[in-house]
Amino acid sequence: MEHNKNTYLFLLAAVTVWCFLLLSPLLISYFTGTHFISSVVYNFFGHICHQIDSRSLHYYDTKFAVCARCLGIYFGFLFGLILVPLFKKVVDSKIKIGLLLITLPMIVDVSLDFTGVHNSNLFTRAITGLIFGISSAILIYPSFQQAINEIFNQRERKKYYVRKT
Repeated sequence: MEHNKNTYLFLLAAVTVWCFLLLSPLLISYFTGTHFISSVVYNFFGHICHQIDSRSLHYYDTKFAVCARCLGIYFGFLFGLILVPLFKKVVDSKIKIGLLLITLPMIVDVSLDFTGVHNSNLFTRAITGLIFGISSAILIYPSFQQAINEIFNQRERKKYYVRKT
């Protein structure tokens, strides 16, 4: 799989902006004291995450835009993307098995909490999310790269055929 630097940098920038949005309520509250923009961000992420207060990390009195597990997933994905150049040779055939394996810590954490065997806490939620995020970035990136390459190859072929006719 050819590693395209532009595609990589685009995805890295997009995920960085996404993660910055997760932090924006904290930054806005800290620097401006206003909560209007923060409420817009919370409302947006409320469609993606349950945002239960007891399952969310707080900085002083301000809650992050998503719960601890989602925060771990998103920042883990960002960290995983940063690590992608070290894992260029991940084979696509291993993706399905890999995705199954990386969900196991979260499944175990949720299952043990649900059955009452172990009470899931902010630490286990954040760590299992982080593991999932890092691993999924490394495993999913080759497929993302291939999809982008195919899209641009199709566009180039269409341009070529339009010029030929």
